[in-house]
Amino acid sequence: MDNDDIEKLKLELARAQLGGGSAGVSLREAGGYTYLAVRLEGLEAGALRSAADELLDKHKADLVAVGSGQNLVIKLSKAAQARGLDAGAVMKKLSEAAGGRGGGKETLAQGGGFDLDKALAALEQALG
Repeated sequence: MDNDDIEKLKLELARAQLGGGSAGVSLREAGGYTYLAVRLEGLEAGALRSAADELLDKHKADLVAVGSGQNLVIKLSKAAQARGLDAGAVMKKLSEAAGGRGGGKETLAQGGGFDLDKALAALEQALG
């Protein structure tokens, strides 16, 4: 099995966890933005980025935060970016609230070392 096969399996794992609402996916609102905060299991940054892309497309949220273990990925819609939201700035606020380190650009940020429960719980305040 090569790296491409492994990445495909990880993406399928992410899709399986998201299927049927098993990940507790529900659209929320804070600070005038809609967002999703989702915890998945056993995934690394690449699969988390892919899952974030799929969630943005499917749910039409302004922001999606997807985490697994101590890793976290934040992805923004183009509309949210145009309205002034910055994924890197949100990641910085979550790092302050939940430990960990991360960074990124306006539309995509990622980090590690988080207390994921605290990071996802702090998301509403970070957007407010």
